[in-house]
Formats: sequence, structure tokens, C-alpha cells
Amino acid sequence: MVYINGIGFALPKRYIDSHQEDDHDQCDIDKMIELGYDGVYAAQPSERETLIIEAVNTSLIEAEIHRNEISCVVHCYSATFEHLVENQSSRIRKLIDVPNAGYVHLDQGCNSSILALEYAHNRLRVDDTCSSVMILMYEFEAKPIYDRFKSFSSSVMSDGACAVILTKRKSNLEVMATHIISEGQYSEIWRLLGSGTEDFPKCKDVLRNLTIDVEKTGSAIFNDNKKKDKMFSVLIENNKNVYKNALTCAGVNKSDIDYLITYNIGKKVYENICAVLETPINKTSYACGKKYGHVGSSDVFINLKMSLHTLKSNKYRYIALFSAGIGFSWGAGIIKYNNE
Repeated sequence: MVYINGIGFALPKRYIDSHQEDDHDQCDIDKMIELGYDGVYAAQPSERETLIIEAVNTSLIEAEIHRNEISCVVHCYSATFEHLVENQSSRIRKLIDVPNAGYVHLDQGCNSSILALEYAHNRLRVDDTCSSVMILMYEFEAKPIYDRFKSFSSSVMSDGACAVILTKRKSNLEVMATHIISEGQYSEIWRLLGSGTEDFPKCKDVLRNLTIDVEKTGSAIFNDNKKKDKMFSVLIENNKNVYKNALTCAGVNKSDIDYLITYNIGKKVYENICAVLETPINKTSYACGKKYGHVGSSDVFINLKMSLHTLKSNKYRYIALFSAGIGFSWGAGIIKYNNE
């Protein structure tokens, strides 16, 4: 069996509050309110490495494990695109100082968290030489990004870092099952590595290329009602299927799930997801996530950590995780919470 033993996260000092008038010079507060966020965190460049270190150290302390004991680090990306910088991997390895670990790099947009969870879960189950896995996620932008993908009004990017440690040592968070679905037919909407990009994008051009590509191919779909309806049908079905398959793998029913932990998408999309998954919004992590915006792939684990008091006080037993990523991909996981 595989357990989550430690979750550490760190958020910047600077909080942009959607209810503070004097923050209008920083960003589009009206957009933030429209998407249902109370605020976002914005890191200074000098804070970024400190936040990553803080998240890693907190997870190690909580898991009661020494950094030398970590067998593998799964390094996730969502919207930073720093994986296109040649020395990024080496810099992060030196920064977090986990000397005996092998490194795996995963990119499936904001769904990288559950993809990494699936990797860690399977690796620990089948590899006797692997005793612990750290998942490392972070999101840092030059400034809060609104509606980055021009055809969508989905989220507000926020800054932060998160690290999660999994081992075979029993804790109150047992990973029962995970499931991932990828859908390649719409990959040309996004210029991402591994999602159908014909030309390898250069680091300095990646955000420009990404935005231009979305405006072009995204509008081609959204201006055609038949194509738009087909795409939304695919999205809805895969939302359902990834959740259903995770439940089946875990051997539990939808009625057994007490609480749903998700990524921090805008309220309108969030309500649609709740409807598709047949889960009332008050039985989800929405109240946590709306406080700080969308921290990329870190959302699910930050929300899980912030929800632990709710899980314990309500004596919840089965927790579902759900996320989705550009490209498209979907992920779901089932956690058994031992409320003892």
C-alpha cells in the first residue's frame, strides 16, 4: 500500500485582494471577481527559490523523513514552461538538495499533479528499490495572468510551490487508485511538448507562440457550432469517465465519496464540473481554492492539505481528487482517509 506522508506548500507574501480598490493598478480585479476568486498571490523574483525550498522542507518535516532517503523526485510543470531552459533541471536539483534521488519530469498541464501521483503510486507498488517519492510542483508568473487561453474564461494564475512525499509507511492518507485520460485530437490548440507540436518551440517564443496558436485554432473551433459542441461533448464524457474509472479501480462507488478535492478553475466552469460529477459544490474544495487562485498543478495537493481539518471534523472516509489539463488531459484519484 502507498500513503501520502507529507504535504508542504508555500505562498508568496504579496496577496492581491479582489476586494481592495487600491489593487486595481496591479491587475484586472473585475476579471478576478467574475471568475469567483477572492485574490491571488504574486511572488517577487527573489522569493521564488525560497518558496520552493520552504515547500520541500515542510514536506520532509511532516513526513518525518530525511532528504537523503528520497528515492525519486517527480518534477511537474504546468504553465511556467521553464522546462525549455537547458539548466532548469540541474538548478532545481541543486536547490532542493535531495542527493540520492532519481529525477522524473512530467508535463500534462495543470493535470500534472495527478499524473505524478499515478507515477508515484505505481512506482512504489512495483519497485522494491524505491522507498519514497517526492512530487515537486510550482507556479511563478511575471504577473497574474487572466484568461491566458483567449478562447476560454477559466482561471486566474497565482504563484506558489508545493511538495508531496509518498512512501509505503502507513499514514492517514492512503492512495487507493488513480486514473488518467489524454485526448489528442485537440492538441493543436496548445503548443506544448508531447501534445502534437510540429516544431520544437524556442524558450523565448513559447508564450507568444502559445497565445497566438490558441487564438487561431481555438477560435476556429469556437466559431463553428458543430465543432464546439463536439469538443464540449468530449470534455464532458472524459470528465465522467476518468472519475468513473478511478472509482472502479479503487473498488468504491460514487455514493461512498464524502468529499471532492479539485483544481482551482473559475466558478462557472467549476459549477459545470460539479454538475457532471454529480457532486454538490459544498462537498468540494471550492471554498479553499477561491481564496488564492489557480496555482497550476499545485492546486489539488494544496487544497488537500487545507481540507484536512474538514475531513477530520466531519469524519470523512473516502476522498476523490479531480483535475484536468490543457492538451487535453484528465486525472482522478481516490484517497482513503483514516480518521483516527
